[in-house]
Amino acid sequence: MLKSIGSSKNSATLWRAREAKFDGAELHSAHAYTLASFLSRTNPRKDEYGGETLEGRLRLISRIFENIRRKVGKDFPVGVRFLADEFIKNGYTVNDAKLIGLRLAQLGTAYLSLSVGGKFEDAIHLPGQVPYPYTGYSGDRCMPGDWYPAVPHAHFSAEIKAFVKAHGFNTPVATAGKISDPDDAERLLSTGAVDIIGIARGLLADPDWPHKVRQNERERIVKCDYCNVCKHLDGAHMKVVCALWPQGALQAPPDDRQSTEPGWDATGANLTVSASDGKAVLKWNKATGAARYDVCRTDPLGKVEVIDAVKVTRWEDPNLLSGMPYRYQIRAFGAAGQGGASSNMVTVRLPGPDSEIVRFF
Repeated sequence: MLKSIGSSKNSATLWRAREAKFDGAELHSAHAYTLASFLSRTNPRKDEYGGETLEGRLRLISRIFENIRRKVGKDFPVGVRFLADEFIKNGYTVNDAKLIGLRLAQLGTAYLSLSVGGKFEDAIHLPGQVPYPYTGYSGDRCMPGDWYPAVPHAHFSAEIKAFVKAHGFNTPVATAGKISDPDDAERLLSTGAVDIIGIARGLLADPDWPHKVRQNERERIVKCDYCNVCKHLDGAHMKVVCALWPQGALQAPPDDRQSTEPGWDATGANLTVSASDGKAVLKWNKATGAARYDVCRTDPLGKVEVIDAVKVTRWEDPNLLSGMPYRYQIRAFGAAGQGGASSNMVTVRLPGPDSEIVRFF
């Protein structure tokens, strides 16, 4: 078990972690934490820890890490989490992150854990509310929503790993950010792009994700749909739950292979689709025992993907090009991920583009 350390009393906390028999610890120097502010190009200090030079920005974390080693020894693994890109105006990018990673490797960090964004500098501050560093663009990049492509940040981690390795260090590198497909995770590991896969929201949705992958039961995974309800609850200082859990649940349901698969009655799913105001509107019957429904879409080139997971029996797709055919199918799932039969398949084609648009091409 690892303990994440983000306080200013890092060495003392790490010593206590070792005494408490933790297997290791992680020094949190990412997002809006204090050490991340020192590493930032926006660091306004003018003293020896100032932001005018890279060495000045690195000085505090370097001294802290050296102190940690004196307190807990070299045999207690301590990794460091930092940003591959701040994603703020005048913030640092992967070019600086490679140099930061190299210095940390020189200091003897057990591993490098890469994230991005999540800064106060571009946070949306509502009057009377505590600032939340995941409300601006950098926050979107830190926890990419459903409109972002899968695995949007791993290339940063791969670039940093290659740079550190080219300088003679084999420090393991972890990556994170919208990694939900086990095949994506396996590809990153098998190609050597990274060494460790970090998953947060996906494990909130289904804590048994690794076990189901190991048991070759991928269809039973309760897949995060990146609606970011959990993110908004956290920002509002409310209990964090997953929108895909059963209504009112405060934790993920236990894994139950024996539970009954959800299913429709004799009338079937009766999935229908209509085109309205540039959207495809889907409706279907409620399935007995269903906790959620996966919405599958096949695009005009035949690519099939699960584009959303919902609890209700109505869904709208606003991301369509007119004149193109799209096919849809719904599959009902139980609370523990047991899947039932798929619905009937329906096809929709929005009215073609009007002549004024066509004339531009």
